[in-house]
Amino acid sequence: MNIREGVLICAYFLPKNSTTPLYLIVKQRHGLWSIPSGGKETGETYKEAAIRELEEETGIKEAILIKTDITNEFNYDMKTKGKQEVYYTKVTSMELPGTTMEDEIKDIKWISPTEMKQYLIRPGQYKKFQEIEKVILISLNIEASF
Repeated sequence: MNIREGVLICAYFLPKNSTTPLYLIVKQRHGLWSIPSGGKETGETYKEAAIRELEEETGIKEAILIKTDITNEFNYDMKTKGKQEVYYTKVTSMELPGTTMEDEIKDIKWISPTEMKQYLIRPGQYKKFQEIEKVILISLNIEASF
């Protein structure tokens, strides 16, 4: 089985006087929502791929990415397994420049953690989000509610 290497980048915004971050999701061309992600190109490090994918999909530049110990593994297709390193980043403004990939990304939005379950419907997506959210909340000294 082939391995397709990639990255998953969870961007969050913490509103003033709040302990509940909002999370960034993107709507793919096929109509499903996901956390920004993408493949690692030849010669590119995982971190370089994460920076590039976040900028391409959301327009966010110069993000400070923090690598987690989480790995996202999934079946990409019948012959290929996907394996992603997982990063997160805090965003200081809810204003987004927009995607440079209009043919692939149809929408970008901020949502609350409670809304996430209705958007992340592919197998394992929501559970993986909960793992990432736990890491983010620990980094913010906020207790997880799940």
